[in-house]
Amino acid sequence: MGNLREAFTWELSEHMRLFVLTISIPTLVLIFASQLFEARSWFRASGFGQETIRILTGSAIISTLGSSEMWVILVSIISVLSILVFRQERDMGYALSLYTLPLSKREFFFVKTATVYLLSLLVTYISIFLVILITQADNWTALPIILGSGNFASAMILVLYFVLYSVAVSIVVSLAFRNAFLDFLVSFFLLAVPNFIGLSVPPFRFVNRMTMLALIGPSTLDIVRMEFFAGVVVPGILLLAGIVMMDRRDVL
Repeated sequence: MGNLREAFTWELSEHMRLFVLTISIPTLVLIFASQLFEARSWFRASGFGQETIRILTGSAIISTLGSSEMWVILVSIISVLSILVFRQERDMGYALSLYTLPLSKREFFFVKTATVYLLSLLVTYISIFLVILITQADNWTALPIILGSGNFASAMILVLYFVLYSVAVSIVVSLAFRNAFLDFLVSFFLLAVPNFIGLSVPPFRFVNRMTMLALIGPSTLDIVRMEFFAGVVVPGILLLAGIVMMDRRDVL
């Protein structure tokens, strides 16, 4: 257990991953905040009263989360993080030293997978909640209502599905190919390109579901349940495939 903890701490403290984390959060914040400020400006320009704006703010946040721009950037960030975590020791030439540690390949896979998921979830949720706090600075009284609503909770679960699926695909791709640039291209192609050509497939199908949340009533958990298989079961199957690939992978 101590070896796992040490390996996990080392993976998290690697400077290149921390650099990606540091620049990713401001990037996502700027994109999401600009879209949310635009939505709020439209409400004010439309002549809605302050009370109506407060009511519509929750829908504005969820509908803005349903815009694809931020998520295209996020899948790129997730792909880069997966490549850094699963390929860096090979590309930098210290794989032999790393794999002499008293850990099995499956334990290495567990540590690396946990690292990618933790960094990806931090990038995603810190950006979202930071933007909400910034954009609602003049509307603090509405925050508990917005954050406590069923629609918002469902949106956050769909965000989780998005990250679970995207990370699983990126990890499998990182293990399948031996070239980092090819890893990135294939991951981006599988995750983002279907959205550009209008296919309703994960992970961007989860984003489209968020748009629906802004338009429907309290029965939003039906959408979350509907996407459970694609958002949780499929990533689990992909990670099991990743374990098999890790076991069969050469150190170099």
